[in-house]
Amino acid sequence: MKWCIPSMLLLLSACSEPIQQHSTEVPEESMPIPVNDAYSQSETVISGIDLFLWGKAIAELEQSPVFKLHARQAAAMNEAGYRFEDAEAWAYNNETGAEEFHLNATRGIFKQNEQAYLEGEVRANTGTMNFAMQDITWAIKEDGTSYAWTEKPLTVSGDEMKIDAEGLELFPDEQRLLLKNIHGTIQLGAMGIQ
Repeated sequence: MKWCIPSMLLLLSACSEPIQQHSTEVPEESMPIPVNDAYSQSETVISGIDLFLWGKAIAELEQSPVFKLHARQAAAMNEAGYRFEDAEAWAYNNETGAEEFHLNATRGIFKQNEQAYLEGEVRANTGTMNFAMQDITWAIKEDGTSYAWTEKPLTVSGDEMKIDAEGLELFPDEQRLLLKNIHGTIQLGAMGIQ
């Protein structure tokens, strides 16, 4: 699904509002994992694992994931969590099942049925918009829809635009993107605005 840049302009004008503090925080034991941190001999390492976050079931559709992560390598932290390396992920619209975002990350933490924390050269794209971030957390709200955020610097680029921001909140099912303290350029002519 393509995101409409003109509607994003309305969101950019509201970017001076502070990003909300989130109650779903990544636990300290899951904070940044060094890239070269070898798994211990006592850990069971799984190759090629798929992990899912599930949204609410829609009456007309079978329950489908709102987030799928495929990791080249992972190790169980406990019965509900994994730390992973070399991941590719997809975020889906809860109501239609359509792919909204494609992401790649060096490593992270996955908490079953709660959230995925991706870090280390995180790249995401949707349509013609590309995001370069240090990290992002993707979580499930109580209503079964997903949302994502980062409070670290990021860059959004695409056709005729490049924006740097100090944080992001993303609500895929609402097609709403909030960026904090932005600066950059947007060529309005390229978006059909004269």
